[in-house]
Amino acid sequence: MNGSAGDDLAGHVRQMLTAMRHRGPDGEGVAAFNGGCIGMVRLALVDLSTRGQQPIWSPDGHVCIVFNGEIYNYREHRKRLALAGYEFKSDTDTEVILALYLEKGPDFVNALRGMFALAICDFRQRGLSGPPTVLLARDPFGIKPLYLVRPRGDDGPTFFSSELRPLVRAGLVEPIVDSAGLRDYFSFGFVLQPRTILAGVRNLERGSVLILEPGRPGRSIRYWREPPPSDSQGSFQDEARRLRLILEESIRLHAMADTPVGAFLSGGIDSSMLVAMMARHNSHLRTYTLRMLDGDGDESKEAAEFAHRMGCTHIEVEVRSSQIRDLVPRFAAEIDQPSTDGFNTWLISRAAAKDVKGVLSGLGGDEWFSGYPVVRRMAPSRTYASGQSDVEARQARIVDRRHARPHRRDVRRTVADTCFTLDVVGRLARGVFSR
Repeated sequence: MNGSAGDDLAGHVRQMLTAMRHRGPDGEGVAAFNGGCIGMVRLALVDLSTRGQQPIWSPDGHVCIVFNGEIYNYREHRKRLALAGYEFKSDTDTEVILALYLEKGPDFVNALRGMFALAICDFRQRGLSGPPTVLLARDPFGIKPLYLVRPRGDDGPTFFSSELRPLVRAGLVEPIVDSAGLRDYFSFGFVLQPRTILAGVRNLERGSVLILEPGRPGRSIRYWREPPPSDSQGSFQDEARRLRLILEESIRLHAMADTPVGAFLSGGIDSSMLVAMMARHNSHLRTYTLRMLDGDGDESKEAAEFAHRMGCTHIEVEVRSSQIRDLVPRFAAEIDQPSTDGFNTWLISRAAAKDVKGVLSGLGGDEWFSGYPVVRRMAPSRTYASGQSDVEARQARIVDRRHARPHRRDVRRTVADTCFTLDVVGRLARGVFSR
């Protein structure tokens, strides 16, 4: 998904789409207008027909949408809207989002359950010959990225994209690594939102809507914030049953698609639980495991045994350590935001893409249930009176030699990891964002 608001050069958006065709092999669409352009390359998961091609327009032809993601409660909304008289032309969740916008205005995001980044162009106020009001929105947890850049400053046009690389390929931003984003990566293994690894590019805040109107400054609305924690009043058994119901519902909804969906299986608790629940509803489930032929901590045997017990078609992706350095250039050329876990995911995703268009994984389980000691040590995020956040304070402690005296083995491991990271970041700066 790419676009611009406040700029008449549709060529920028077409260049951006060319740079991300690998993301959408199932179709491409562009809508150019007075003051901007939006475009989309499609990976079809719901309604595989040509009726699902984007942009999708409203029945009166005055509002259109491009959308990246998946909405899990769209069917119930579609049924209600159809009974109310809305004439749907496709079976996509994209068209349901558009119908909800026409019904509720910017508050439509509160009705969505899913992961999404989207752009809506509304021509109703100034007509099809005038510039539209552009609305950008992102899901509450920021699962789907939506990168923003204003190359001419706050008063100039806004460009947006689902990837960083297209912004550089179109000449909208220089391929310069952001120092704060790099510090985040070295400290935590990922870049903290809304920052990115590219200087001058930011993510749209998660759980927010940005409204861009001609001749006016952009207006941001935060529609969702994390609710405060509350103490449970139920027994351990009651809460375990409640958690199971929540997980079963979530997995059922996430596996919903008109094309096969697989699963990553590491052999651990979270991915094994996920596969067990998916296998109940899918007798032909395909699972994928990364097997390091000469590395430590290999769990492929446990994963294969579990997949066999669940009746899954199991695929092992075998990799030797000697192959890793040779694979780094291609990895660096295809990665978007850097992540210390990104290389493993990239390796296994290459294999899964040959069979399925979507996969479920245990990603997030360690964070929610404190699977690793580093997660348990993380204090709740807060900001001190000085303006320094917990994140910044932890970063300062990481580089403070007085904070802890590391074990010699940890030092060797850190040096090795840092050398690998520097190599990847160096390749990112030199080649990933090359034009």
